[in-house]
Amino acid sequence: MLLGRPPLLYRGIRPSLLAVVRRWMSSYDPSDFQFGGAGFSSRVDTDTPTFGPLGDASCGINKLTPRALKQHLDRFVVGQNRSKRILSTAIYHHYKRIQQLQQRQEEQDEVLRSSQAMGSQTLDEEIQHHPRIVHVPPKGDRSCVYDCSPLTIEKSNVLCLGPTGVGKTLMLRTLARVLEVPFSMSDCTPFTQAGYVGEDADVCIHRLLAAANWDTRRAESGIVCLDEFDKIAKPKSPYGSKDISGEGVQQALLKIIEGTTLQINTKPERQPSDLITFGLIPEIVGRIPIIAAVESLDEDMLVRVLTEPRNALLKQYTELFALSGVELRFTSPALRQIAKSAIAMNTGARGLRTVMERILSDAMFESPGSSIRYVLVTEAVSKRECPPAYFARGQQHVFHSIIATEEEEWAARTEEKKSSTTGNSSAASVSGSGRGQSGRKRAAGFT
Repeated sequence: MLLGRPPLLYRGIRPSLLAVVRRWMSSYDPSDFQFGGAGFSSRVDTDTPTFGPLGDASCGINKLTPRALKQHLDRFVVGQNRSKRILSTAIYHHYKRIQQLQQRQEEQDEVLRSSQAMGSQTLDEEIQHHPRIVHVPPKGDRSCVYDCSPLTIEKSNVLCLGPTGVGKTLMLRTLARVLEVPFSMSDCTPFTQAGYVGEDADVCIHRLLAAANWDTRRAESGIVCLDEFDKIAKPKSPYGSKDISGEGVQQALLKIIEGTTLQINTKPERQPSDLITFGLIPEIVGRIPIIAAVESLDEDMLVRVLTEPRNALLKQYTELFALSGVELRFTSPALRQIAKSAIAMNTGARGLRTVMERILSDAMFESPGSSIRYVLVTEAVSKRECPPAYFARGQQHVFHSIIATEEEEWAARTEEKKSSTTGNSSAASVSGSGRGQSGRKRAAGFT
């Protein structure tokens, strides 16, 4: 007896997540990293297959750690140990983040292709023979919005400071070569605002795309180096003249550095300068009737910004350490101290990432590829009095014991502070009442 085609209920079963490993196809010649003022700074040979960043290429995921990257830099750059550690750590975690995003995107694409392979006509035929019962959920509380999207780890940009000729560009070039990713070097000196004679700020992305052989997917994981960055500093001019190569260029670079989508033409078009208008005129202000004023963030609000949002900075760093099999924990007083340090920087919530990077820089370098399984940031660590505490797999009880002890001490200090504040308020209220009564007596006597 021959069985017919199974109903839609069984044919529609598909795995929810499919792990797809993407192989990068790229190759670099060391001679390609000689910059002679050309429009692009590297070349891609697509005939010879190699593998991409943090893949199982010549290094391998287990060997390519921040420590391994620094050891590779030691072969080319003399000294600069602190800068090497910072760059190696930043590059490693940046490409771990990219690897996670690419795998997530490919899983979604594979699920989408699997669902589309069934075909609309086949679905219509089987629905007629096997109708489905659609269950409509009851009307409930629609005030809450549920976001099931995965956590997104934001990138951290790097600024290298130092005199000329000490190896800043060489370190970046060396890291790009060992990772086999597109690399773009752009001199900031000829940059001007859009519409003026000179190079636009987005030319650095144009060169990166050329270095990736016009492969958009590869260019999105490349490295852009802005050389002579100090040349676009805003000049201190008392005359108030328009600054087309200083502040204007910095404004154009804001979104590029933060991360955005750009439209790159093969032949960049030039717009006449008379079409570029800067500043707000009264006519446009009159066409904006709604003004939303925001308040500055205090310590409590910065702690909430650090911990509560779905894409909070604390969750991002916790996930970043978890990618290397390390559990990261912060105590409550440590979070408070981080908020205080961010307030002292006077940059709002943006200062939180800077403070976190300073605190965790050593831990992000030491943890991957080591026996460290737990990293603890206490109040003393957040004050930069000592490095983060590291614990191996068998020291889990010590890890949690230190957390519990500091949390108990913090709770006692908070309760004591709250009691003293309440006592002072009560005393002030009684004193004020006495002054009010005496004042009324004097007023009555005067009358």
